[in-house]
Amino acid sequence: MAREAVGSDNTRIAAGIVIGFGGLALSVAFMVYLHVAAGGGLRSTMSEYIFVDGVGWMFGASAVCMAIGALGALIGLSDTGLLSGNGSRSAAWSQPEPSSRPARGTGLLRLGLWLVPTGFVLVALFPTNSAGPLSLSAEIHRYAAGVGFTGPPVAAYLVARRLARPELARYRLWLLRGAGVTAGALVVFLISHFGTLPEFMQDLRGPTQRLLLVLVLLVLGQLIYLPARCAERARGE
Repeated sequence: MAREAVGSDNTRIAAGIVIGFGGLALSVAFMVYLHVAAGGGLRSTMSEYIFVDGVGWMFGASAVCMAIGALGALIGLSDTGLLSGNGSRSAAWSQPEPSSRPARGTGLLRLGLWLVPTGFVLVALFPTNSAGPLSLSAEIHRYAAGVGFTGPPVAAYLVARRLARPELARYRLWLLRGAGVTAGALVVFLISHFGTLPEFMQDLRGPTQRLLLVLVLLVLGQLIYLPARCAERARGE
């Protein structure tokens, strides 16, 4: 049954892996170069990389590449049936629904996945400002970054909930752990923005954001590679 559900054509899953990991790799390359060019400090947020002379454009490029990486996850997961809950393909990953209605949570899962590329594209289009009160562009930038960072742990949690088959328990656990740790880092990062907190808490903003970026990359990597791993399991049945 699972073998029939997956089918022999894994072209879209392979395309999702190439697009997804290619986008993430380019995003990391741009961000690492900017970090070095900016002097390697951790106190400032990564949004300020846009002011690095000559190479500030790489920040927007990195955000766009992150969005492309998230699209890779969407491409692969859409081919598994996890995003629709209908059809024979979804039976390879989750327990069949008692009716023909879409599985609960699929709409929220699609929303969570689409929030990631949307958020990071907006981050690239609306840069922050260097000093003074936040401009409209900077406000959009801040909230878009929050959306982009929130999407991956939410999507990972919802995908894990759909992996109900016992043989996929290991992947379910990986996703839940990744989602939990990333959500914790996100909470710390958001709290560090409150101006009423002690200065040492506000100083955590830069390091926590970089840690959060690494965790988001890992979660996206899990979502990108998950369809291929599950397809291998299904073909073995």
